[in-house]
Amino acid sequence: MDASYNSETVEVKAYPRRYLMLFLSAFTSGLIMFQAFEYTMIAKDVSDFYRVSYMMVTFTSTGGNIAYVAFFFAGVHCLQKYGIRFCLIVGSAVSALGACFKCFSVQKDAFNILIFGQILPAIGQTLTAPLPPLLAAVWFKNNEAATVIGVNYAFCTFGNVCSTLLNLLFHAGQPESEVKASFQFIAILTAVLCTLCFILVIIFVENKPPNPPSHSQMKRKEIGENTSLKILFKNKNYLLLAGTFVINLTVSMSISILFNQIVFTAFPTGHNIITFASLLLTLSSLFGGLIIPYLLDRTKKFKLISITSFAASLFFLTLMLHSSALKSVAYFEISTFLFGMFLVGFSTISLDIVVDITYPFPEGTSIGFMYFFSNIPTIFIATLGSALMENFNASYAFAVMGGLLFIGTILLFCVRWEMKRNQIELQ
Repeated sequence: MDASYNSETVEVKAYPRRYLMLFLSAFTSGLIMFQAFEYTMIAKDVSDFYRVSYMMVTFTSTGGNIAYVAFFFAGVHCLQKYGIRFCLIVGSAVSALGACFKCFSVQKDAFNILIFGQILPAIGQTLTAPLPPLLAAVWFKNNEAATVIGVNYAFCTFGNVCSTLLNLLFHAGQPESEVKASFQFIAILTAVLCTLCFILVIIFVENKPPNPPSHSQMKRKEIGENTSLKILFKNKNYLLLAGTFVINLTVSMSISILFNQIVFTAFPTGHNIITFASLLLTLSSLFGGLIIPYLLDRTKKFKLISITSFAASLFFLTLMLHSSALKSVAYFEISTFLFGMFLVGFSTISLDIVVDITYPFPEGTSIGFMYFFSNIPTIFIATLGSALMENFNASYAFAVMGGLLFIGTILLFCVRWEMKRNQIELQ
């Protein structure tokens, strides 16, 4: 997509329409994220209704990761060639299609239809996941970039919050007819919202504004946008930050997928705390996804905020393990909230930092590869964590996650913080 301008004839200007663009992009991402975790958040009820194992319920999320990996290169190609509008239209369309398919999956023998309905939004995610940094570069000022990514994460988190609240529709000893009605209600409501989003995207989304929003975007063509992957993968700072992002997102997605199982493994009377604990985890992501990017935009303390956020997520994951061993509900909930806040806070700012250090390389490609490599280990880590909890206990799954975060913290200390895009704005 050509998003360049002539710096001699065009002045920098940010348009109010950018907020509508952000809302529609974030709304699409939030709905896809809701669908990714809607069944793992009620894993016990899904397992009982369809008479499948926890492992198979986990596949309602990890199956989407496999689909993301399979369609990743097609997604990156479309983003580069066709731009924001095309990718949002197709992404919201397959999300709506998957949601409609799941309306026909509320039968005990229709688990395969449900899986197919889950895979379609994941294909759409190959087009929408790399979009926020590109949207920030094309439509927003440089000092708004991290916040834009944070808002998108906030909508994704809100999708998680909504999936968490699905637990309120189920309770122990519930008649099968009520369980079926609840599943039908979830499927129909999701289909209606996804279809509405698709229609709004078609009507309002545009590729780029008439004028560039920042000097770095205006000068992109002058500097030269080399799309060779060799340039990207020779950038050691990119590789180090991409490694920490992969670890961070792998842990984040795995915890989200396994959280229902973690609670019921650590606390036998999990029905009493699962809804509130899950809500705290997702709300913490909302706070982290907004507050930490805002601090980065205002201070530009890239190294300090990044390392602090990542190390803090490791510390509070350790406290989650400790609290679950002590069977302390309040301790577990507090540590869960703080863990989620710092974990997602880093995920958000790392995308903006990667765009900065790889400037003027295309944002969609550099970010897309990070998501691609994140989905591969998530498939195995989530499955491994589920198996460890079924056969042993939650501490083994926590140990795997903690080990990954420790490696990520070390990688961050090796990064050289050369912020190329920020230097252009300061000139």
